[in-house]
Amino acid sequence: FFVVLVEWSRRSEGLTCFGSDARLRGMIESEDTNRGGAGSSRTQPPVGARSGQAKSASRSDFSHVGNFTDYMETVYRLIEAEKRRGKILDIPAGNGLLAARLREGGQMVVCADINRERPDYVLADMNEPLPFAAGEFDAVVCMEGLEHALDPAALIGELCRVARPGGRIILTVPNIQNVFS
Repeated sequence: FFVVLVEWSRRSEGLTCFGSDARLRGMIESEDTNRGGAGSSRTQPPVGARSGQAKSASRSDFSHVGNFTDYMETVYRLIEAEKRRGKILDIPAGNGLLAARLREGGQMVVCADINRERPDYVLADMNEPLPFAAGEFDAVVCMEGLEHALDPAALIGELCRVARPGGRIILTVPNIQNVFS
């Protein structure tokens, strides 16, 4: 996966990329974790994994992942490293694992997704204007969602619109050239 952290400013400079070294560190940590090497943050098997059996999918599953993934951990660390609390948009929220972890740390998280299975999620189609006010969020997280948008540039524009000036936008996309991604 790739992680991009940007700061949104409406004044003059627009998007500013931060932390290419952080991205590289996250990618290296992810590689080590997937191999069970140094820096591994896995402390337990995926949800439902028991004696080599994987949990069968059910109607209540919202995401392709049932565990707190390496890219979720990287995004979590980026947000927590800033040491400030705020209102965060998680879109697409999937099964809500990142939101739950952020809430445990005192963040206010709004989950949005196209599914209608969770009553606490805001229904949002990433191919349409997002149902939020301009500048509503201190940070916006879009993990593994950009590649599902018909017009990724339009989605990035909407993420910028709903982030406050000076807010953070964190995007992750799968690295299809990496077997561990």
